[in-house]
Amino acid sequence: MSAKLVPDPGSPELRLAPGEEYVAPQLMPGNPNPKHPPELVGLHLPPHVVSIRVRFGEDARPEDIGPSPVGETSHDKYEPAFEAAVRNAVERWKCWPARIRKFRDGPDLDGDGKPDYRILVSQRMLKTFFDVSFTFEVVNGQPVVRSGQ
Repeated sequence: MSAKLVPDPGSPELRLAPGEEYVAPQLMPGNPNPKHPPELVGLHLPPHVVSIRVRFGEDARPEDIGPSPVGETSHDKYEPAFEAAVRNAVERWKCWPARIRKFRDGPDLDGDGKPDYRILVSQRMLKTFFDVSFTFEVVNGQPVVRSGQ
């Protein structure tokens, strides 16, 4: 699976407490790419872009899929077919959700005044969203779906 992640400049800054660490979310490998709608292949349409925002719950599965407020989408009468292809693929996606891990210092076993390791004391999963973009086109008569715009 390959999808262009579209950055959201309006994302809030994360503030962590002492001993906390933020682990960024990641899309899991093996997520399916959308399929080009077969009924549109023979129409020789120009490239069509679809950008969506997918929100994942703490269980790593999509909870909501909708239009991206930051990515581009081609608007024409074929838009619903392309969006349905994207939705069909993205509904089966999984991710490693963002999380905040809390640590405490372990003992100083070698006497250098610093802890020798950290101990994980808690982990909190966060809801995660990704803005992704796909471009649908026909190249030499073959349907192609690329990530990005």
